[in-house]
Amino acid sequence: MEVGKEADFVVLDLHATPLMQARMNNAHNLFEQLFVLMMLGDDRVVAETYVYGNCLHRKNA
Repeated sequence: MEVGKEADFVVLDLHATPLMQARMNNAHNLFEQLFVLMMLGDDRVVAETYVYGNCLHRKNA
């Protein structure tokens, strides 16, 4: 990461729950993975949150 660059983003855990893990293991493409996130995702999916390139939240931290 370069100094002076802005970046706000989240890192998602695609295997956050046992049900998501089972379904992701059978997802064959990006569209199926996104469908799993839309249908089964909740706050447990967010692994890390960055604002202006700084980590403000880290799961289990």
